[in-house]
Amino acid sequence: MTTTQILLIVVVVVLTVLSTLIGVQIYQVLLELKKASRLLNQVLDNAAQVSQTFSQSIVNFSTLFSGLSAIFFKKPKTQNEGKK
Repeated sequence: MTTTQILLIVVVVVLTVLSTLIGVQIYQVLLELKKASRLLNQVLDNAAQVSQTFSQSIVNFSTLFSGLSAIFFKKPKTQNEGKK
């Protein structure tokens, strides 16, 4: 074997090893991104539940205040309503 062939074999082996290591690292990064996206999805689901609960509480308070204002602040009857 000539030195050129030996050098070519060494370069091919080194590039193959580096390509394999880079592929393994990319795979690990993709797994981490998958885990992160799952966690982000859980956080967004929890935020949606909290906002839905909060909006339902606001609706309930609005209904309560509407009922209280209807009880305590009755509009005086006009003469047209009294004739019916």
